[in-house]
Amino acid sequence: MRILKSYFLLLMFLPSLMAFGEDISFRLQFHNQRVYYPGSPIWIRASIRNNSGSDYIFSLADQSERNVALFVKTMTNQPVPVSENYMLRTASNEPIFYRLIKLLPGEEYSFLIDLNDFVSLEEPGHFMIQGQFIPTVNQSQARIDSNALRVSLRPSSQSRQFIDSIDIQTGEILEREALPPDQVIQFLLESRQHNQWNRVFLYLNIEALFLRSSDRRARFLNSNETTRAQLLDDFKENIRMGRIDANVSTVPDEFSILQVSHTATHATVLTRQVYYRHQFNEIKEFTWTLERNNGIWLVTGFSVQNLGTQ
Repeated sequence: MRILKSYFLLLMFLPSLMAFGEDISFRLQFHNQRVYYPGSPIWIRASIRNNSGSDYIFSLADQSERNVALFVKTMTNQPVPVSENYMLRTASNEPIFYRLIKLLPGEEYSFLIDLNDFVSLEEPGHFMIQGQFIPTVNQSQARIDSNALRVSLRPSSQSRQFIDSIDIQTGEILEREALPPDQVIQFLLESRQHNQWNRVFLYLNIEALFLRSSDRRARFLNSNETTRAQLLDDFKENIRMGRIDANVSTVPDEFSILQVSHTATHATVLTRQVYYRHQFNEIKEFTWTLERNNGIWLVTGFSVQNLGTQ
């Protein structure tokens, strides 16, 4: 009976509702934005604003899913599946109650929604959120599109693998970009100058660098998956501490890119790197080798030539 009454009231106001469109805005913003992890509440403030010169009336349900549609995608444009809670609530046969909200010109109405009520975010990563506002019970009025939000979910685990994937400066998850070979080397060396090891490792093919040694290769190939993962983790830590591949761990005070050559899958970058010493400068020439996989260039090896001092 209450639903029928709401429909009756809505029909009375339908001429007013149909008079609006672009003059009504729907905006999403984070409420008390903080660092988010998979499974943690992500509260979003949804706001309807009347930018027109007339009154605006819409119906508001006691379940926000009836007024708001959210579309969440990964940065590779893959849709995030809806949550179990969302499926249960939208499939329920329980009665839904609405109330009419009237906004005067310039007025705004806001309410809070939890992103987890709409989609299932179980893995860390970057996601894009966009919504639509559904202003009427029978959807006779066009939906109103919202702005887009970007949310980052940090890993809940504190393992070294996950820690290395987080940008210390921003707290966001680091993601590889399709940089050309010379920019990959520039990014690597600048990160080393700022002692940002998680960024240094971003474009290093750790397994390829590990297998450059015949002794390490034999040990790796004769190990199971668990042991192999531990060998690579130990290798990264040894690079970080300067125990092996010191040419990577040593910080260049100056560097310049001299030459770049590449095919579709392999590249070579020649750099001149200067190291300040107490009474002289040491000069080295690096030849970096890179391979391209899925559009991303990664460093697979390097050779060093000492050019003396100045």
